[in-house]
Amino acid sequence: MTRTTERNGILKVGLQHYRVFIELPPLADGNRRRESHTVRGSLEQAKEKRAQLLSDKSKGEYVGRSDQRLDDYLESWLTWKQSRVSDRTWERYASLLRGSVIPKLGRLRLQDLTPQHLDEFYAACLRDEAGQRKKSKLSPTTVHHRHVALKMALRRAVELGTLVRNPADFTSPPRPDRPQMRVLNETEVGLLLKALEGTPAELVGFLALMTGARLGELLAVRWCDLDLDAQVMYVRQTLVEHLVGAHGGTWYSFKEPKSGKGRPVDLDAGTVARLKAHRAAQSATRLRLGLAWTNLDLVITNAIGEPVRPSTASAQFRAVAQSLGFDRLRFHDTRHTHATILLKTGVPPHVVSKRLGHASVAFTLQVYSWVLPGQQREAAEGFAAAVSAK
Repeated sequence: MTRTTERNGILKVGLQHYRVFIELPPLADGNRRRESHTVRGSLEQAKEKRAQLLSDKSKGEYVGRSDQRLDDYLESWLTWKQSRVSDRTWERYASLLRGSVIPKLGRLRLQDLTPQHLDEFYAACLRDEAGQRKKSKLSPTTVHHRHVALKMALRRAVELGTLVRNPADFTSPPRPDRPQMRVLNETEVGLLLKALEGTPAELVGFLALMTGARLGELLAVRWCDLDLDAQVMYVRQTLVEHLVGAHGGTWYSFKEPKSGKGRPVDLDAGTVARLKAHRAAQSATRLRLGLAWTNLDLVITNAIGEPVRPSTASAQFRAVAQSLGFDRLRFHDTRHTHATILLKTGVPPHVVSKRLGHASVAFTLQVYSWVLPGQQREAAEGFAAAVSAK
């Protein structure tokens, strides 16, 4: 059958057979992008179809067809994302997507991905995958992290016009396990400090309890960051431990602190004395090893001056905590303990917030609000007493 010429975006192919065309934004190389839809019916039905397509396009509900597979898109997104986040964050995204999402869902066309696919994927992860501990299942937190990375990547596909909507917005991922805060009281802190003596985690554990600094911050402190005469430690960087095989074979790097800026942390006289003694001992080791010493000016090092892995320091700390029966104590709980004891002793929240390097006092109050009811009661009683005395 002879085809008639196209007119007004509609081409008559045969009897009761039309092809409707719609223009889309050009491709990245500038080439024309055009799609057609077949209509079996009357010319009026073809016109209605084209009007609907144009309406959907104007509302952003029509983005055109794409044969791109999910695995190709996610690899492209990882390349785009790499220069926009820290190395450690990018490595985490890559691990979450390449380790599970891409192998299991990657062969799907990006535009064929549905919320049901994702719900079934999350359920299979929880049902079939083993966790890190022996005879354990994969934790809901890990599955939730996969969801967050995938949702972020698919959001970009919506921004690029490849997807109309993000299927991850309509799923029900498992809720992450929230680690419980374990706060030591003053007596328990004394027991822990005693137990840390003579262990590899002695100095880093002591400084964590006395300053409230994060593990990565303490492992990145250099002697040039300390003013022992003024009794101040300046937190200027943090140590990042990279995943195995990432970052060109180097397992560590340094970056700015989590808050994005440095901060001073005042030290007590006992901590200053401890650091001075450590500096003398470290200097003696450096002289003895000579060229074998790696001089990065770090306060906390391994036997030859190299940085200590955060995972190693954390494991050493947990071993000491478990020996005391503090089975649920994480290294990060030293930070919570430091903040809690300060607040209980009446240190103003804004001082605690600045010491910890929080983004705002509001965040500090949100995290540690449970510490403050007693102080609020004291404030109420004090105000009432002051008023009644007039």
